[in-house]
Amino acid sequence: MQKVILPASDSEATNRARLFAEGQFDLRQGLVEFIGVTQHGQPTGQPNLMQERDMTAVAEADLLVPVSVRPGGLMSQLLETAGSAGMRILGEFQVDYAGRMAMLGYRIRADQLSGEIAAIREQYLTHWTHAANSAWPTERLQDYYLAVAESGEYPRSAAATLQNIVLTGTIAASPRNMPGGIPTVSFSSLPPRELTPLIRWRARYSHMSFEPYGIGIEKNVALSAGIRQVRYYTALDRCSSEEERWLRQSAGERSDWRREKEYRFRGDFDLSRIASDKLLLFCRYRSEIPLLEKATGIKTVSFLSE
Repeated sequence: MQKVILPASDSEATNRARLFAEGQFDLRQGLVEFIGVTQHGQPTGQPNLMQERDMTAVAEADLLVPVSVRPGGLMSQLLETAGSAGMRILGEFQVDYAGRMAMLGYRIRADQLSGEIAAIREQYLTHWTHAANSAWPTERLQDYYLAVAESGEYPRSAAATLQNIVLTGTIAASPRNMPGGIPTVSFSSLPPRELTPLIRWRARYSHMSFEPYGIGIEKNVALSAGIRQVRYYTALDRCSSEEERWLRQSAGERSDWRREKEYRFRGDFDLSRIASDKLLLFCRYRSEIPLLEKATGIKTVSFLSE
């Protein structure tokens, strides 16, 4: 028997979370008890909801097995309270807490660029990718966690993500950060050397803005396939029309998003429509070129000269 805690904003969202969990992890209702955690009319907010989740987990447990707990945090306080109340705590697996030491982001300098990258202008519309911090759109969470557990290195790197896109033949659309939550695929006509300053760590989303891994489609071919240019607006000329909302994008207030020269395709993009000689793959290191070309059969260039 297993108890699964589902933090959600209300009962309807809890039911959606239950169906999602059942599908993602092959859970059967007869063997699992689902516990919905909501804030019961209290002020909403993800941090508060996660605290409710943690408190529920401790209250429902018969045995607590701490592994790595941040001193002074909520879980540390809950363990202390549970111990004082006589709850069983098995501490033999606990290790000292270690915060993250290495920087997750990186930068690429202009003087590091290869000659091939420097020579490319705007002849391609490129879908740039980055390391996935969860399951790929084409896989379930249980497969993602299994891959992480079985791999000696992180298996959802930007290079692995690019290879997965090519081998599955699909660039999966995402509604994340898209107008109206409409699933789209994003491309850019920005030359790779001009993309380099935009490659940075985005703490808000826990991933890089871009990484030097992508698949370029010759521009005239891409336009013929239905990829369309984004229309940017400012606060002064914002259009209220809902027509083709997925093609509209704010020019930005703190950042100028027009620099990305974005194009979009609505829905999943089928790469089988494009001849391989009209495609170009981008990677970070020159040593990755033979691996990608052997796996995909598509010409590949590296950002770095070494």
